[in-house]
Amino acid sequence: MIFFTLRPSNSRTPLLVTLTHTTDTVYAKTPQFFDGLGDVLKGIGYKWDRTERRWYRELISRHGAPEDRLIETAINLLAARFPVNVPSEDLRRRIAESDYTPEKTRWILARIKGERAGQLVAQWSKSENFRRHLHQISGVKAYDNCAYFPPELWDVALDFAQMHDFGISESAQRIIDDARFAYESAYVVDVESLPKTATPLTSRPTLTADEFDIDEDLADDLADNN
Repeated sequence: MIFFTLRPSNSRTPLLVTLTHTTDTVYAKTPQFFDGLGDVLKGIGYKWDRTERRWYRELISRHGAPEDRLIETAINLLAARFPVNVPSEDLRRRIAESDYTPEKTRWILARIKGERAGQLVAQWSKSENFRRHLHQISGVKAYDNCAYFPPELWDVALDFAQMHDFGISESAQRIIDDARFAYESAYVVDVESLPKTATPLTSRPTLTADEFDIDEDLADDLADNN
């Protein structure tokens, strides 16, 4: 296979990082260990394959086209002063012109398993901080790079997604649609407060002291005792 090279003017090494891709994976291979290369690749989602001795990143639909992810990888490596090889002239041109669709790293996803199954999950990159926007909203559990919304807060999740440019996965959209339907199909009933039942009084009658004097029949006895 013929490869096409790009290198920065101040390359840290003359050796090349060779980038290839399949329909669902992007690979990065080097002839030897490069100090600092792992930091760059791990920062954009790559893992190390000990058997094949190469870096790889598996892709799913929300990650975008593999060509775009290869181009984005190449640009990150060139910015870190690593020269790269790519498998086509068109890819080399697109890298040089930054002609690609950047990966969307902000997503509203669906929690499928575990204690919070059925909830909506907002995820963002580790370099961002949306926790401060969410921690005061009742019912939302916000963490360093994610937040959980119960399905009843579907409208809050949608507002947050639109305000901060979050993508919404298909499974998350189904949760939102179901929760919206449940909300809109509910009976709306405005009930007046029930009258309060009077509490029966059990208070005792007020007693007043009667005026009194010494009984005449006892007056002499009391006098005799003085």
